[in-house]
Amino acid sequence: MVAIMRRIVRLVAALNALFGVVVGGLAVVSPVAAAGAFKVDASPESLLALIRMFGGLLAASGLISGLIAKDPDGSPALLRLYAICLLVNVGADIAVIGSHEMTFGQVGSGMVLEAVLAVLLLVYKPATKTA
Repeated sequence: MVAIMRRIVRLVAALNALFGVVVGGLAVVSPVAAAGAFKVDASPESLLALIRMFGGLLAASGLISGLIAKDPDGSPALLRLYAICLLVNVGADIAVIGSHEMTFGQVGSGMVLEAVLAVLLLVYKPATKTA
């Protein structure tokens, strides 16, 4: 059962890593294209800057997910801290949806993936390494 859970954590973390790096990279390289992908108007230049900054944070989060996907047993503290970070992100998405600034259809794919990974990281019991 532990091995199955480890595989699930690795798979979901890898999917989140791929999503974060690809979408975050797109937002940094081409904020107009990223805005189009999220179906938002990116007309003010200040919004383009915010999309780029969001992309950097998303890509960085993706890199952390990649590290966890590579070795979910490497740092139990990192798993818990990252789960909390993901839940903060999900909370921000809920606030965006609740304020009608965007719809679930615009942010749902990343939001669901982050929520699932956060729950998995909170319930996963990393293997203890012996010296």
